[in-house]
Amino acid sequence: MKRTKVAWCALMLLGVAPGCSELDADSNVRTTPSHWNRIVLPDTQPDRAFDEAIAAVRQYFPAFDASRTDMRIITPMVEYSQRGGTERIRDSAFQTNNRMRRRATLIVSPNGTGSVALCEVKVQRLDTADHRAFQQHREFNDVPNSTPIERDAGVSGSQSETWTDMPRDSKLERDILQIIYNRVKPVKDESQSPTS
Repeated sequence: MKRTKVAWCALMLLGVAPGCSELDADSNVRTTPSHWNRIVLPDTQPDRAFDEAIAAVRQYFPAFDASRTDMRIITPMVEYSQRGGTERIRDSAFQTNNRMRRRATLIVSPNGTGSVALCEVKVQRLDTADHRAFQQHREFNDVPNSTPIERDAGVSGSQSETWTDMPRDSKLERDILQIIYNRVKPVKDESQSPTS
């Protein structure tokens, strides 16, 4: 009876584990929109704000998926290079060049007589070499006795990459939101200003 219960529990864990691992892979950086940078757009209908949001995102990201139904814009991860500034000791000392990538998500929603735009830019740093060096230091045996598959011989370069989550790019979030605001705010016509 005990073995049956143990086997049943093991099967339940196996059935649940894949779904959990997918969630856990990104849960440490997942934030709710309530924590994102935002800008209020008074007297701007959500459709207009969404059009301007597309134009703003386009200035920083070459491709994106825009859903007018969900009023959401999501970009793929875009790689870039950054010298230093990633919270590592060697970056402060040597200003090393880091391979980075980022992805933006932007949501527009109604807000009273206008709308509100929310933006999040996730950032990751490539740490494959550091990750491998750390793994080698944890091994007790200096003899290279691992099989090719254990040494990642059966995976492509992109599959063996290790990316570390970094703090969000708040400055880029604010820049994108500022572009949206500048595009929707009314421009005062100087010719109609009252004269004395």
